[in-house]
Amino acid sequence: MGNTEAYIGSVSLEWLDSRVRLASKLPLFREKFDSETDNIILDSETINEIQQRPLDCSRQAPLTLYLATRKSHKFPAVLVVISPSLVDNSKAKEWNQNGEANQSATDFLPLDSVGKLGLLELSLEVAVFALDGQHRLTGIQGLMELIKTGRLSRYNKQKSIAAAITIDDLAETHQV
Repeated sequence: MGNTEAYIGSVSLEWLDSRVRLASKLPLFREKFDSETDNIILDSETINEIQQRPLDCSRQAPLTLYLATRKSHKFPAVLVVISPSLVDNSKAKEWNQNGEANQSATDFLPLDSVGKLGLLELSLEVAVFALDGQHRLTGIQGLMELIKTGRLSRYNKQKSIAAAITIDDLAETHQV
């Protein structure tokens, strides 16, 4: 990935649910966001920035059910971008006159002598966005909603609410 820092990490589903946002919420898309579909408006300005399919809300329920009904199954990794507030402030001291960062977007605390294993500092001020795995993220968010509230609204492709899934439904149909 050239000079781009990359890390592989592990977090809980609860952490993903509470901390990771959809890529469409990235500040660079703020002016081109459709709140009805939770997608970026595709036009001549954004088309070159988008490298993935639009979010399909109808996929949330099946992904949530996959996690809820299969005890030993999980999703593959979600690719995220770490975005501290300095990223969207071109006047921040962390940028040089060429528009390049003078420091990393995150702090890495090595725990081994080679600096390969460690901890990333991801304070609450640091925004985290899913770039690849947005549908998986919505499935995880659905699971957390189901656990917290006992129900999950189903959506069709137009983001209209269909029949809800309840914990009682899962107990009856999947013995969960």
